[in-house]
Amino acid sequence: MAELQITVKTRTLERMIYIIIILVLLVFVIMDFFEDSGTSDNTSDNNGHNDEENAAAQATCSDGIKNQDETNIDCGGTCGGYWYESTCNAEPQDTSTTNEVECRLHSDCEGDMYMCRNGECVFEPECEQDSDCDEGYTCEDNACEEIPLSGAVTYTIGNIDGSGTDFIRVEEVQLSIENGRPDTIFYQFDVWIYYKESDYLADQKINTNPIPVGQIAPGQTVSKYYNINPKRGLNSNSGKPYDEDWTIKIKFYDLDGNLVGTKQKVFIPEDTL
Repeated sequence: MAELQITVKTRTLERMIYIIIILVLLVFVIMDFFEDSGTSDNTSDNNGHNDEENAAAQATCSDGIKNQDETNIDCGGTCGGYWYESTCNAEPQDTSTTNEVECRLHSDCEGDMYMCRNGECVFEPECEQDSDCDEGYTCEDNACEEIPLSGAVTYTIGNIDGSGTDFIRVEEVQLSIENGRPDTIFYQFDVWIYYKESDYLADQKINTNPIPVGQIAPGQTVSKYYNINPKRGLNSNSGKPYDEDWTIKIKFYDLDGNLVGTKQKVFIPEDTL
């Protein structure tokens, strides 16, 4: 019987060995990949579970967080207590003595000056005095009302104060000036003295320089005492009696020196001392 001989070339054998080694290594790599993936999923699940356990373990009834079964922050449920009237109460609410919430919105309150604060309608006036309102408005019945303008400037002379014996000086004059014009005014004035209206004394302007009134806004009234800083007073040697009627006349000018108004008042010089 003839013998069967199989001849394998050396190069072919080496290639087959290399292929087998590569396949074996590939199998190990695939097995390791799937094993790591499963471990990662398990680790993630375990970590999530642990986070929940840690959060539950850290939650307390004094942490300022509504993180358990509380009905409000640190109140109700596990923490115990009853939440009403914006606080946690140890005892349940007595509904027989509880007032209903008066309001939830400002519109629930009657009147424009009532605001809803913590479930209660609170009176909050728009103003209490004129200074609470914008320029050109006055406070009327706790509301800012626009001041009606007359279109004119109104002047009023109040008290007249003086000093001296033989030589009488008019030192201060109280003026009230109401600006009824729609624009802001800047006025100044001079003070003149008359004995009787029919007897004008020449050169009896008693102030040295024009006295500034200051700025007066539309609708605003300024009332104050102005220091005259007199250039001269009333000399007793003039022969004019100081216990009779005299007239003080105030002339108002704008900043350009134009005469814009006058106001006068009868007074007795002796009464000013």
